[in-house]
Amino acid sequence: MSEKKRKPTTKKPRVKTYTKELRALWPKIFSAVDMDNSGEIDKAELLKLSRNSEAKTIAAMMLQSDENEDSMVTPMEWALMFETLIEKHGAPDKKTYFHCLRMYNALIDEGKIH
Repeated sequence: MSEKKRKPTTKKPRVKTYTKELRALWPKIFSAVDMDNSGEIDKAELLKLSRNSEAKTIAAMMLQSDENEDSMVTPMEWALMFETLIEKHGAPDKKTYFHCLRMYNALIDEGKIH
């Protein structure tokens, strides 16, 4: 009897995604920027973020998430931004998660968090 040759399997290694971790961090970023604890982020709060590049990135994302263009970002709009990013770019990888974590830590380091 002749043995059949098996084709080598080419399974791709499973890549860890950071959706759960980033989903937990996302509202903390919002809270860090909401300096007056109003539950919304206004333009004045965003302008205070312009000191370093990490904070500028957050400010730009916040402005993009203002769906109704009322110059206020609500937690719902910020959460929608997260879902849009996942839908557009796929599940976040380690690099994306740690980039967002650096942005959050930059807010803490500057004393922007309450």
